[in-house]
Amino acid sequence: MADAVTLPLSLTANPRLDRWVAFQDDRTVRVASGKVEIGQGIVTALAQIAAEELDLPLARVRLLSGDTEHGPDELYTSSSLSVMVSGASIRLVCAEVRALLTEQAALRLNCAPDDLSVVEGAFVREGHPTGLDYWDVARPWTAAGRPPAAPRRSRRRPIAWSARACPRRTCRPSSPARPTPFCTTCGRRGCCTPARCASRAATRG
Repeated sequence: MADAVTLPLSLTANPRLDRWVAFQDDRTVRVASGKVEIGQGIVTALAQIAAEELDLPLARVRLLSGDTEHGPDELYTSSSLSVMVSGASIRLVCAEVRALLTEQAALRLNCAPDDLSVVEGAFVREGHPTGLDYWDVARPWTAAGRPPAAPRRSRRRPIAWSARACPRRTCRPSSPARPTPFCTTCGRRGCCTPARCASRAATRG
């Protein structure tokens, strides 16, 4: 059922599953990452990974970025490694959370976990709704204080969120760049002020 997987460093350093994933009262999921958006599209990419593993609409995934008080501390952000490092951790965490909550739903429905599947966050049995979803069974799970010893294998879907084009999420709109003015004395861009140029000219003279 579970396959041995080497845990990413971020997950080893931040073992609590509830630091990564939390189910909110408004029936969205808060997924946290220690990485921050610096123009590389990390907020969008990590939300797509979480939505794919949890089988949720992307709109129901809220990404908390760079908040180490409420989420994992993943040290610094390197644009070329953000998805590889944080994305691998989020994929394993979401796969584990999905499996743990499926087990909880199976206990309430008196069936085997393998009898259940997840469709947009709702548990389905033999193609029929069960009336339960993640939020009905989500609670501080017993594994929250430790990383999964043998993380669940990541699912593969015919159409994955991570393969779809979607609008890029940003933390906040950036201000338009303003060109640096040319110095009116020496003609160079942004190198000094006219007073400094006049002083330098007098010194050289």
